[in-house]
Amino acid sequence: MDIYKGVGLSPGIAHGRIHFHKRKDKDVDKAQAASAEAELRAFFASRERAEAELRRLCQRAEEAGDSLTMDMLRAHMAMLSDQEFEKEVRELIEDRHMGAASAVRQTAEGYAEKLAGSGDAFLRARRDDIMDMADLVVAAMEEGGELSLETVGKDTIIVSRDIYPSEALRLLERGISAFVTMSGSLNSHMAIISRSRGVPVISGISEAELESLASEDGHRAI
Repeated sequence: MDIYKGVGLSPGIAHGRIHFHKRKDKDVDKAQAASAEAELRAFFASRERAEAELRRLCQRAEEAGDSLTMDMLRAHMAMLSDQEFEKEVRELIEDRHMGAASAVRQTAEGYAEKLAGSGDAFLRARRDDIMDMADLVVAAMEEGGELSLETVGKDTIIVSRDIYPSEALRLLERGISAFVTMSGSLNSHMAIISRSRGVPVISGISEAELESLASEDGHRAI
């Protein structure tokens, strides 16, 4: 029996089938966009779809009386509508002729890099929130507005390099039993949400351990 060790971000014991969660590769094309107007329309339409998904998750949290998750999702929505973020995306599209997906991703990466370099652990943990927001917008562009995750069954142990907060919420809706990741922190919203739901989280596994667990996809584990 293989034993994997990491840092406990949320306590508990879980069992289920391993599912390796790999975020879909986004074909973010940095080539010159055919039309700035078309790219801006794509950005605004996709942002609206991402906001709708966050509102749906917020409604579910409100129905459950989960004020902590509601506050987190409202912060996500505030980031989506941030005027400075929108300005930077618009400039990349209009001035540098970049595609909407590339502009969103590049702008988010700039913000995330600043947060990751912060001396404050709380601010560093907000990096995933920025990338989560960008991933939702880009996914809405590339999936025809459908924001979906792969099908997972109840009592599944999710293994991944990392898990963004909105991904965690959507996976928790499916009744998953635990998360195992390479990266994460006690201050991350994914960990905070999991603790509030009583879902165990182990983080800090190595690249080799991640690959080993990925090869055991579908096997049962504790």
